[in-house]
Amino acid sequence: DISSRIFDGLNDENRKRVIVYQGTQEKERALERYFSEPGLILMGPSILEGLDLASDKSRLQIFLKVPFPSLGDKFVSAKMNFQPDWYDWKTITSILQGVGRSVRSEEDWAVTYFLDGCLVDLLKRRRSSFPAEVQRRIRVVNEDI
Repeated sequence: DISSRIFDGLNDENRKRVIVYQGTQEKERALERYFSEPGLILMGPSILEGLDLASDKSRLQIFLKVPFPSLGDKFVSAKMNFQPDWYDWKTITSILQGVGRSVRSEEDWAVTYFLDGCLVDLLKRRRSSFPAEVQRRIRVVNEDI
């Protein structure tokens, strides 16, 4: 269970700050709590789209993995066979949408971390597909790991 692994390294005070949800109903309750109580940390599987975390609603976001489309999806497989570059394009679009949840204007800011080394591979293949502003802000740490 991912929730138990997330909480393993946290002290009791920080454990209370983390909201983890699974599914649409839990997400709605989690968002209500997140927006009503300052200092909470929201973690979930579907925060890439349809969420406005402008300004102080989000100053930090962490992607546990690069949001590659599922290779088990028949549509994804068919699309890749028809247009091989689509897979990387779709992934980059999802990354930019995800980052955009927390950075909603030119004056807004947030720090974003990707804990998945696959981002380095994607950057090596498609760096020019990322907007220049995003490219300037990317810093790779521990690339050898």
